[in-house]
Amino acid sequence: HKSIAGMLKTKKIDLSQVKFFVLDEADNILKDDEGAQSLNILIKNLPKASIVGFFSATLPDKAIAMLNQHKR
Repeated sequence: HKSIAGMLKTKKIDLSQVKFFVLDEADNILKDDEGAQSLNILIKNLPKASIVGFFSATLPDKAIAMLNQHKR
């Protein structure tokens, strides 16, 4: 998770052309603060026009609240 922010800062990944971002098992990423923070950074760097989908069999209320902050 830590490397996402680093790769964005150093321009090792470019998200400017991403049209769709799909995350399966989102609950696994969002279960700790580090994963949630990395996901926040990633979402903020996606183009506004991109479509974002999160999938999981279960999502705790904390995860749903965080995802609702990023509604497009």
